[in-house]
Amino acid sequence: MYRRGFFPSRGLLLICVGLFCIGGIILPAAAANTTVTATATTVPVTTATTAPLPPVASFFGSPTSGTAPLTVGFTDTSANSPKLWSWNFGDGNTSTAENPSNTYTTAGVYPVSLTATNAAGANTATQTGYITVSAAPVASFYASETSGTAPLTVQFTDTSTNSPASW
Repeated sequence: MYRRGFFPSRGLLLICVGLFCIGGIILPAAAANTTVTATATTVPVTTATTAPLPPVASFFGSPTSGTAPLTVGFTDTSANSPKLWSWNFGDGNTSTAENPSNTYTTAGVYPVSLTATNAAGANTATQTGYITVSAAPVASFYASETSGTAPLTVQFTDTSTNSPASW
């Protein structure tokens, strides 16, 4: 990058290339035969740093529904580089891992919250009703006849609970 600055009221000329600048004195026409010595000076450049921003907590989990026991993996997607994590899975379990997992053992609908923290502060994201866990089917049936002479015709009736999807 090339920059040039001219300050006629002070008789100064400043030319910069990158981070290096050289300056000189502009002489009036009467001093045209005067010898002038110029020296180059390296001027330290400081970089402005911005204060860190507090995190903006966000996350996702997968899967978000299924039958118990349901193991869900959670992924932190928070902005602004959190350094600490505090998870609440809504079933009494918690974690301080960045990307934890939780196993839901009881049917229900669960909220999940994440508090992300860094040196600038903390922020909490909560997703209500995020995890849906249904009870596992319980197989059950009865038979119309349980004893008799061959050939015995028996009618079986399904009495399974928790909505089985296949038999």
